Amino acid sequence: MVRWSGGLALVFVLTLAASVALGLPASAEEYRGVDSDWGAEPTRLAETTSTGAVTETELMAAPSEFVRTTHELTVYRNGSVRWTDRHVQPLNNESEIEAYRNYSERFNAERTDIYTQFRETASQLTARGTEATDRRMNATDFSRRAYVSEPGEGGVTLGHQGVVEMSFLWTNFTEQSGQRLRIGDVFTNGLALGPDVRFVITRSDALRFTVVEPAPGTMSGSNITTSRTITWSGEREFNPYRPLVRLAPPSTDRATNTTVAPDDGDGLPMWLPIVAVVIVVAGGAGAIWRLAQRRPDTTTDPQEAGAAEQASAGSSAVEPQEVLSDSERVKSLLDEHSGRMRQSEIVEATDWSKSKVSMLLSDMEDDDEITKLRVGRENIVSLPGHEPDAAGSPFEDEE
Repeated sequence: MVRWSGGLALVFVLTLAASVALGLPASAEEYRGVDSDWGAEPTRLAETTSTGAVTETELMAAPSEFVRTTHELTVYRNGSVRWTDRHVQPLNNESEIEAYRNYSERFNAERTDIYTQFRETASQLTARGTEATDRRMNATDFSRRAYVSEPGEGGVTLGHQGVVEMSFLWTNFTEQSGQRLRIGDVFTNGLALGPDVRFVITRSDALRFTVVEPAPGTMSGSNITTSRTITWSGEREFNPYRPLVRLAPPSTDRATNTTVAPDDGDGLPMWLPIVAVVIVVAGGAGAIWRLAQRRPDTTTDPQEAGAAEQASAGSSAVEPQEVLSDSERVKSLLDEHSGRMRQSEIVEATDWSKSKVSMLLSDMEDDDEITKLRVGRENIVSLPGHEPDAAGSPFEDEE
């Protein structure tokens, strides 16, 4: 079982479409000569509201017939991911193997109710993702496959396995900042993994992991920079907007041997040190150029020279505008508003998306940089020591 507690009910919805709908037989007797039992459709895959939205009523439990479920995200440089659900069922004898092969042929050739439900659910989830993140998301490029894996296939050393895979391309799944990608803002209430469920993130060749939080249970390399895959296994629950994963092209990621980078909010942009060097070099070159322009002019009137020196001194006294990290910008805004603002006001002042502000504030709250208080339908964000009195209006001192 995998779920999001509230908000986008993602993974466990997709799990159900691939598993509950299979109606798997529970014993060897049910396999023999009853090929029609494979893929038998239930009377109801999920309850729906009058608007057609899937509810969580029947989506919480994965069927016991599956011994392992894997949800894998393959991340591409353009910010899209391929979401794949893979469900494995042991096949204990030749009768079960033959029955599953017959079922696989039908599943791969026909557009079954299982596959139709999977597509509809994915489309609903991308619509909810669009609403939650203010990014236009779509579910496209669907595929499905059922097959019998041989011993040793896919790294499995056990006997024959019946496998069902269904996937789709989720566009704009990641939050993008230049060439950097961030996964996490769609997990509004945190991900939850049930027993025997794995959540795997695989990077494409054009990307490297730079930050992963919380630490994955396993990874394919010696550290996140060299790893192609990172994996969490159930049973476990994550905090809101977690897991959080950041990726970047090899030329822009942080050169580090640290296994898991700390979660420091958005922090200073990785290109800031480069910009600082460019500014210093450019400033030095400009000073040399100005000096070279002055030296040949040996007949300058003393008064003109004094005025020029004063103008130069005045110019050098103007400091360049400070480059602030996202968290520093929020704290600066709070300082300007007596240490306290509504979350909606921060969204308006920064012109950031609601999801970015919400995720950033959660990071800052985890680091004790700010506090949040729910008042009605609004979050009141405060610097430490500026928290509102719970007994009165949060802004009564401004009224």
